Amino acid sequence: MIVRIDIETFFSHDDVTLNALTKIIEGAISNRFLLFPEDIYEFLDKIEESYWFTDFLSSQKQKEFFETLKIIIHKTGYITQMHTCYLTSITIGLKDNMINPIDASVFLMERSKVIVENSTNDWKFIKGIAEKYRNHKKRKSIYSILFDAIENDLIEPEHAGGKGEINKRIRGLIVRFGENYKLKLGTVFDSDRNSKDDKCSDVQRLLIEELTHAKIVEPFVSFTYKNGDLVVWHMLYKREIENYLPIQVLGKEIKMEGDFYERFAKKTIEELDYCKFADEFKGIDTKNEFPELFLKTYWRKDELERRCDHHRCKIELPNGTLEEVSEIEVLLLNISKIV
Repeated sequence: MIVRIDIETFFSHDDVTLNALTKIIEGAISNRFLLFPEDIYEFLDKIEESYWFTDFLSSQKQKEFFETLKIIIHKTGYITQMHTCYLTSITIGLKDNMINPIDASVFLMERSKVIVENSTNDWKFIKGIAEKYRNHKKRKSIYSILFDAIENDLIEPEHAGGKGEINKRIRGLIVRFGENYKLKLGTVFDSDRNSKDDKCSDVQRLLIEELTHAKIVEPFVSFTYKNGDLVVWHMLYKREIENYLPIQVLGKEIKMEGDFYERFAKKTIEELDYCKFADEFKGIDTKNEFPELFLKTYWRKDELERRCDHHRCKIELPNGTLEEVSEIEVLLLNISKIV
């Protein structure tokens, strides 16, 4: 998240506001978000003159904060159009069109939440793909921020226990996060499709209609997150996370009897996308064992790209043009909006 602070806020004489501002600066120092002033040098000069700095902070805090802030703020030179395109930006201040520092000091310190059907297994999938894309040639700066946030527990899964419970969980967290909930909440869930032309179930329909504030119009594949939806969300194109595993990884990791591997590998792309792995791999706890495979580091994003090459999506680039990318990138970019 990119955070700008209106410089006038530092001249407030309200102790509650200034205490909140101090917490926000501490959050920036601990790398919870990117602090990005419009003008680096003016920002530092104004802070040094402000009531917050000269009167509210102790002399020890003045020295500690200012030296660290100089380092952090000079790093903002590395913030590019890529960051401002794919990360969420907010402005904190006392004006009507800004987020009040008291509110910001609370929600910025909260961990972001991704609501999933099964927090243990689904999070292995998300963490695994984030790790594989963190050195992506074009969008490394975004995916590395997301992976670091996962590693440092700045974003975490929220267990729903089933697709039918996701909306209830969202509603509960909206109450917790308050009016700025969109900055901290997202959800990822299976499509549970049996084919690419499959219609959605009643449970799926209710969830998507709640997320999009709109009645569903088939076909199923057309449902994607848009700005203005209830929270950031992503429905998997394939049936479930297991269907994203490359055949070669399954062949290496899973003991298959007889000619099972050869027969399984001959399935069509659509069959691999929508088959139910629990029915295919008898005697194997696919729900618990297969998600672990996404955390294996010997296989890389290129294999995921090939597995998803037939259902690519378009994203807008910082220059306004469009690029075709894998669904995996769309998923990661969506989650990046709340870190």
